[in-house]
Amino acid sequence: IKSFDNKKSLVLSGKSGNGKSHLAYAITKGLRQRGYKTWFIKTRDVLELIKSTYQNGSQLTEERIFKVIESIDLLVLDDVGSEYVKPIDNGNESWASDVLYAVFEARLNKAIVCTTNYVEQELEKKYGYNGDRIASRMMDNAKGIRLQGEDHRRESRF
Repeated sequence: IKSFDNKKSLVLSGKSGNGKSHLAYAITKGLRQRGYKTWFIKTRDVLELIKSTYQNGSQLTEERIFKVIESIDLLVLDDVGSEYVKPIDNGNESWASDVLYAVFEARLNKAIVCTTNYVEQELEKKYGYNGDRIASRMMDNAKGIRLQGEDHRRESRF
């Protein structure tokens, strides 16, 4: 937060319950308090939001969503890879990976924070044709941090 420059990015990866989302949201909140424009959103919710623009009578347009994505100081994509990717002949649905690729393309040379349970090679495989391009843009000017430890949600159960 103290060294935010609108360009450097961060990728937080690790198993569920390690605090990735919590850290990403804290970054979002801290930057908002300093006057930056930020957007914290689950990756699947971005896809659903864009999909909703295809409905007749939608007041929101895909172009407007991408204008916001391009113009804000920081985009935080939570749970990259958790969205449903429908298998087709070549192994992966193109729509979800096409849209995600466009999101990362819109943020080139702009700050982004991503959280994911996947490692880079798993994301490449998940997104098929666009996998390498998505992973490359996600890691562009980014520091990757792998969080390790026990799932804090399960600690107090047993």
